[in-house]
Order: sequence, then structure tokens, then C-alpha cells
Amino acid sequence: MLSFRFYLITDHQNSRHKPPGVLAGLAEAGLRALQVREKTLSPAALAAYAETLIQSLGPRRREVALYLNSQNLEGKILTDRSATARSLGFDGLHLVGGSLPPGRRAAPSPGSPPESPPESPPESPPESPPESPPEFPRFGVSTHSLEEVRMAADWGAEFATFGPVFATPSKAAYGDPVGLKAMEEAARELRASGSSLPLIALGGITPERVGECLAAGAAGVAAISAVWNAEHPVQALEKFRDALGGL
Repeated sequence: MLSFRFYLITDHQNSRHKPPGVLAGLAEAGLRALQVREKTLSPAALAAYAETLIQSLGPRRREVALYLNSQNLEGKILTDRSATARSLGFDGLHLVGGSLPPGRRAAPSPGSPPESPPESPPESPPESPPESPPEFPRFGVSTHSLEEVRMAADWGAEFATFGPVFATPSKAAYGDPVGLKAMEEAARELRASGSSLPLIALGGITPERVGECLAAGAAGVAAISAVWNAEHPVQALEKFRDALGGL
């Protein structure tokens, strides 16, 4: 069973309150999981930033599960961050669903016809495949479609974020939100297949929207701006705690 219901994600460039300055208060208020996303930072800058976050947690560090987004953007090339995560003592990685290694696929949903093989192989392999589960067993996956959810379940992910469920400025460039109906469909298929993969709703999530996300099958929710850009981040976190019945 997942040890948290609220998944906070960093975005230092677009945050009103910078994470190192408020993270201790959030941990004191009960935060249990944090993803260090920061795709634009160089490896050296990322390591320094992550160390600052870890130091700001102080004695609460072991109470907060830390996940490092597994890829960073250098020009147009995505490079792997697994070694950085290990060296800094992160608890897990957060992978990009579309970049999961292609060697395994989830079984098709009950009653669905077998998938036809692709007409031709991909033009080129990924620049740097993510760490395989046996080498870094704790990992979450970002998913945006039913197929990516199936892949995350097949790889044995600890959890998968699913979204964007609602419209949000940070995802506007990627198109329309997937919506609650898509998440409900994904959650229903997971149950039907016997998978215990928890789905974490992401994208435009506020405390007021938590109830409908849980009703659609989410095991929890994730947020960025709803906490970092709130007037009082700790109070915002407490509202999520009350809506979820725990963090």
C-alpha cells in the first residue's frame, strides 16, 4: 500500500515561495512525499539544489519519501539522473511514462483483441533509457493515457501520476486535459486486471477538487502551484490533508 496520499512536486522557476524556504514547515505539517522535478537544472546545479532541500528537511528527512524526476533537459536531449538520485540518498525515481523501456508491455484489458505489431520499428531508440526496476526498485511514473498506465503497471511501478486531469497553466502547451472520465476508465481497468497500482491525480488539483478525484478512482493527488503559489503554503497543505483524510 502506498505510504502517502499527497505528492508535492517542485518547480523552483515558477514558484512564489521557493521550496527550500518553506519545506521544513510543510514537513512539520505532515508532508510525506516530494518529487524534485527541476528538468532545466544541470547535473551540478541539481545536486546542489537537492542537497539544499534535504538539509532544509532536517530531522524530518526520513519521514518524507524523496523522488527525483529521472530525466533532465539539456538542449533537446533527455539525460538520466539515476546516479544523482543514488548519490544523494533519494528514496526513488520518477519516470516519464512515454520513455519506459520497450521490452515489456502490460497485458491487454479483458475482452480486448490482441494488439497488432507495429508496421515498422521506431526511427531511433531513446537517448537514455530510464533505470530498470531491479536497479532502482522504488519508482513512480508520469502517465497521460491508458496505454501508459498499463505500461507502468507492467513494470511494477509503486504508483503512477495521471493527468493533467484539469486545465493548468503548466500543462497548457501539451493540449487539453485528459479529464476525470479518462482517469476513471484507467482506474477501472486496473481493478479489472487485478493490478494494485495506485493512481495519483495531477493537473489543476485543488483541495476543492480532491473529492471528485477520489470518486473517480484516484488513490491520492499531486500538486505544484496549489501549494508553492498559495499565500500560505502550510495552510494550503493542511487543506489538502483535510480533504484527503491524511497526507
